[in-house]
Amino acid sequence: SILGVVVALTVKKVILVGHAIGSSPTVEAVLLDPGRIKGRVVVDAALGFDNKGQEFAQNDPSFLMKAFFAIKPLRNAVLSSTVTNPLLAKTLFSHFLIFSLFS
Repeated sequence: SILGVVVALTVKKVILVGHAIGSSPTVEAVLLDPGRIKGRVVVDAALGFDNKGQEFAQNDPSFLMKAFFAIKPLRNAVLSSTVTNPLLAKTLFSHFLIFSLFS
């Protein structure tokens, strides 16, 4: 695991970078040991968690959701003010993890 490597290297604080599929373990590491994380960068996140054989709702979006994401200026404004906002990132990622653990 990411945290296992950090502990083995005896590093006190780290900045983690996760891209695409690597974003999921990066976010999990941040949530499991936030005191060890100095910062995080998540790029083009693919935050699918283990679905235990069930389909994720984000893999089959509704017509309204597809229409929303098709309007790039609106999509970019909403995503930049929420998902990529550092003040909201921990809360959003926590909800992703909690949802994946209990659904």
